Amino acid sequence: MQSEDRDIPWHLIIAQRNVIVHEYGEIKQDRIWALAEKRIPELIELIKPLLPSLPPEIAEG
Repeated sequence: MQSEDRDIPWHLIIAQRNVIVHEYGEIKQDRIWALAEKRIPELIELIKPLLPSLPPEIAEG
């Protein structure tokens, strides 16, 4: 998937995951929250075109 779209900052996503999982120093909750509020919606918009469409029976839900 990483090779499919160069606009997605994969290296930053992986780096952030490593910081959270391995707890490098103290994790600043306010920084993580700001990241989630601002960057996650941006990331969702970048990923949407890469995802397959839902089958009609699920999409109509």
